[in-house]
Amino acid sequence: TNSWARHSIYSRDKAQTVSREKQGGKAGIYQMGEAVTETYGKQAVALYGAQMVAVSVYFALKRLYPHIRVYSFIVSSREGNPASIDGVPVVTLEEFDRRDIRILIATPENHHEAIAGELKKRGFSGYECVDSGKKTALME
Repeated sequence: TNSWARHSIYSRDKAQTVSREKQGGKAGIYQMGEAVTETYGKQAVALYGAQMVAVSVYFALKRLYPHIRVYSFIVSSREGNPASIDGVPVVTLEEFDRRDIRILIATPENHHEAIAGELKKRGFSGYECVDSGKKTALME
């Protein structure tokens, strides 16, 4: 089943699709989307990262979950990063002050621990790492 068909089925009957996807080992991305839209009641996310992983996740989210708005891309430093991606601003962590928006860490996995530590140190608790399993599920 392609992503659009899975999304259509998911929209009609979430529980049934999540159950089907668990059998295929791809429930993570649906659970992430559900967490963003239901558990936290948020319609916006911020992506930590502004390079290949984050851009790939951005376009996949845009396709699978068009109702979720990417508020911004967050970076540690402006150096080597664009000012915006597809019209979405790229801001530094120092500039980002929205504690009500869930942050999806969309960088190579070897950076996840350090980024999560920095977010925690700055008082952010609503964040999640997009690991290779979730990224793969998004890209299918």
